[in-house]
Amino acid sequence: MTRCSFFLLVACLALSACSLDRMVADNSMGLLEKVQVEFIDEPSVRYAREAGPGLLKLMDGLVRASPSNRELLVFAASMDAQFAFGLIEDEDPVFARSLYDKAWHRALKGLGDSRLEDLLNLRVENVVQILSEHGERDLAAIFWTGLSLAGWLNLDRGSMESVASFPIALAFVERAMELDATYFYGAAHLLHGRFQGERSAELGGNPTKAKASLIEALRVNDGRLLLARVYMARYFAVPKQDTKLFRAELDAVLEASDDILPGARLLTAIAKKKAEELLLSMEDFFLEIPDEDRY
Repeated sequence: MTRCSFFLLVACLALSACSLDRMVADNSMGLLEKVQVEFIDEPSVRYAREAGPGLLKLMDGLVRASPSNRELLVFAASMDAQFAFGLIEDEDPVFARSLYDKAWHRALKGLGDSRLEDLLNLRVENVVQILSEHGERDLAAIFWTGLSLAGWLNLDRGSMESVASFPIALAFVERAMELDATYFYGAAHLLHGRFQGERSAELGGNPTKAKASLIEALRVNDGRLLLARVYMARYFAVPKQDTKLFRAELDAVLEASDDILPGARLLTAIAKKKAEELLLSMEDFFLEIPDEDRY
């Protein structure tokens, strides 16, 4: 075999290996969707927390093998964002922010609109116009871009970049709300309520809009999305210094069945964990607590 033939053979084998890797990645979605179903229905927060990093590294490998697969990009973004939002943000905001950053870039690439490539330098009205041209087939990419970008900015909400760019993130969340209020358990309304309530008026927050969105998140799930009650307590009752509402919402969370939201026991477990932590920290949130409202 000549030297030229040898190098040609090596090149062909390398290309075949790359093609095989890409084929495996491109045909993995059915299995990955089943894994996600199992993950979101895991009843143990601790187990999900410990299992999550391995799953995220698997997604990194699949995206590396097929970096132009838009469906895979959006799915990987959704897993990064779910892990950051539900399991990491409170204990390790630096790690959570890195996951959000990776997620919103992946989801935006998965949306596949070149007009949005320089997203944070666009005017919000232009973003709204572009998103209005995308329909339900792009709902997942729009939603996960909005959640991840909002999460990324929110963990640095005192910065000028966060103040300037947050309306862009909300534009994605609000477009998802318009397209399908029930998508991912009504999470667009849940997120809209949280982010409107968490930020001061100077940073774009609006407590009235926060309450309305959280009520809608409960409505579309027949009251079963307990995180909406947790956020009502934290991001509406606390700013209003309403101890009775705070206790009522969090007590309702703790008293609810672990199976109240079929197929999503992890969301319920996370809500109960957050409710317990908030009640134990009640004195940190209120200037005065009547004896009957103490935990």
